[in-house]
Amino acid sequence: MIVKSKNMCTFPVDAADQTPVRLGNRTYRSVSIIMAFTISVRGEINCATTNGISPNVSVILELVLFLKECDSQMNGKFIVSAEVERDELDWGTIGWLSRPATTGGKDIVAMEVSLSPGFGHDFHKHPDQEEVIYVIEGSVEQWLEDKKQVLNAGDSVFIAADVVHASFNVSDQPAKLFVTLSPSMGEEGYQLIDVFDEAPWNTLRK
Repeated sequence: MIVKSKNMCTFPVDAADQTPVRLGNRTYRSVSIIMAFTISVRGEINCATTNGISPNVSVILELVLFLKECDSQMNGKFIVSAEVERDELDWGTIGWLSRPATTGGKDIVAMEVSLSPGFGHDFHKHPDQEEVIYVIEGSVEQWLEDKKQVLNAGDSVFIAADVVHASFNVSDQPAKLFVTLSPSMGEEGYQLIDVFDEAPWNTLRK
């Protein structure tokens, strides 16, 4: 069975009492007595159970907190710089501003990308996602298939789905970019295929 919040955030409620059920960051074995519930505008909780036993209060509270967090993410979410999830890569840093795991967003993925001096995100493509790259700081050698152009602060590029591209920092300072892709794909929201070791992409910058 699937239980849904008002904004369609879902999680499973298993039929067997001893089957572990994950709610938020905790796992329960007794949640299966809850067959359905609704949370009213006033915060009241209505539950129906399979055996007439009142659900464990702590389980309900955890459930409510989980769903309220989910609904909050679906309606919007403030993210301050210190809370941005960042991935450190060989060529720079990706700061995840919005993706399913952080905001629940389904249609767009937004990133703050930093390219280290002399490095870049080598040739790749996103088979099912369109992309816009906007330069905030620095100078970037932007490739769009076999064509290139240096983008400076305020410049941008639109990249259609499945088009090979690459971005290289050609300045002596970190280059900062705002990047958005659509639609969101998978749990990460961001899927790509690297082609930098394939012809002709492996010879274009030589």
